[in-house]
This record gives sequence, C-alpha cells and structure tokens, in this order.
Amino acid sequence: ELWNAAEASETRKNATVAREAILALPAELDAAAHLRLVVGVEGVVADEVRRHQARRSSASDRIRR
Repeated sequence: ELWNAAEASETRKNATVAREAILALPAELDAAAHLRLVVGVEGVVADEVRRHQARRSSASDRIRR
C-alpha cells in the first residue's frame, strides 16, 4: 500500500518513486545467509517493478487509443 500511495502521489510523466533501498540485515546471520536474503528481496523488488511497469504501460496504451 505504501508503494502504491507513493506512486499515486507522483503525477509527472517522468517521476521516479524510488531509486535505491537500504536493507538492515540481522547480525545473527552469516554472510551466506545475508546473500540469500538480499537475493530474495532483490527478486521481490524486481517482480514489483515489472508489475508496476506493465500496469503503467497498459494505462498509457489506453490513453493513446
């Protein structure tokens, strides 16, 4: 919901909602576990970006017609 609200508040065509994320990794995990966690989060973020891009693309296609 937070991401959708942030995206909705940006109305410019070339708006950038986010460029980077800072993760706090638990100190109790070793380096291998940190890597697995980061790779997993990266995959989730990439999926969300693709989903939002597809939604924006289909919306702009409807506007152009």
